[in-house]
Amino acid sequence: FTLYCGCFCCSGFTCIPIGRLLAEELILDDNALVNGCLHQDVSNTTFRGNAVIFTFCPFFHFYTKRAYLDISNFRREYLKGGLERERLAADPVDQFTDWFEQARKIDIADPTAMILATVDSTGRPSQRTVLLKYYDADGYVFFTNYESRKAKEIVDNPRVSLLFVWLELERQIMINGTARKISTAESAKYFMSRPKDSQVAAWVSSQSHTLTSRQMLMQKFAEMKKKIGEGQVPLPSFWGGYKVEPDEYEFWQGRKNRLHDRFHYLPEAEGWRIERLAP
Repeated sequence: FTLYCGCFCCSGFTCIPIGRLLAEELILDDNALVNGCLHQDVSNTTFRGNAVIFTFCPFFHFYTKRAYLDISNFRREYLKGGLERERLAADPVDQFTDWFEQARKIDIADPTAMILATVDSTGRPSQRTVLLKYYDADGYVFFTNYESRKAKEIVDNPRVSLLFVWLELERQIMINGTARKISTAESAKYFMSRPKDSQVAAWVSSQSHTLTSRQMLMQKFAEMKKKIGEGQVPLPSFWGGYKVEPDEYEFWQGRKNRLHDRFHYLPEAEGWRIERLAP
C-alpha cells in the first residue's frame, strides 16, 4: 500500500505519498485502536493491510482500514459419499424426499431452512432464509407477509430460486420455479396451526419496513396480545403462503478434489431429463 504523510500548517493540510511499504503484519496493543485511530508508536512496526498515516505536528496519528482475516486457506475435502446416475430417482420430487428424509434423520438443525432468492424490477437480487412448511408434486410452500420485500419482488418477477444447504451431508439442492400465492383457505389452515404468539407477531410486524426501535415493536406486540386476550387470532389479510412450482432442479454432492457430483433435472414432454453437469 502507499504511505502518506500530511501536515497542518498555516497554508492548510497537505497530504503527499512518501513511498510504498511492503509488509508482513501489524501488531497492536489492546487499546491501540480508538475510533479508527491508532494510538501507538508504530515507527518500527511492519504493516499488513491498508493504512494511511497522517502527521499532525507535533503528534502522529495513524489511520487504518480494518485488517481482515486471510481466509484463502480455509478448506476441507468432501468425502461423505457420491452420487451416481443409476441411483437417482426418475422424479426429482422423489429424489428430494429421499435426501430430505436423510437430513431429517441425522438431526440437522432446521432441515426445512431454504434460501429464497428473488429479483426486483431493476434486476437487483436479494436473498433470505425461509422455512419450507410442506411440499407435494406441484411445489414447495412457505409463508410470509405479503407486504414484505420478497413479496413485492415476487409481484415484479415471480421467477425465484430455492436452495437447501445440508453441509453435514455435504449436499445441496437448487430448485428454480415460479412462485404463486396459495388460497386464503389454505393459508388460514396453516395460520391456525401456529403458536398463538406467532399469530400475534404476524399482525404487529410490518415486515421489511423501517422500525424505529425494538422497544416499539415489543410494545405493539404486548398491546395486540392484550387486545386479543383469550380470543382467536384471525388471519391477517396481508399474510399467507406461496407455492414455488418447480421447472428445474439440481442435486449437488460434494466429492474429493472438488470433483463434485451434480445432476440437473429439466422437464420434458413426459417426465424429466437428467443430465450430469461438470463440477
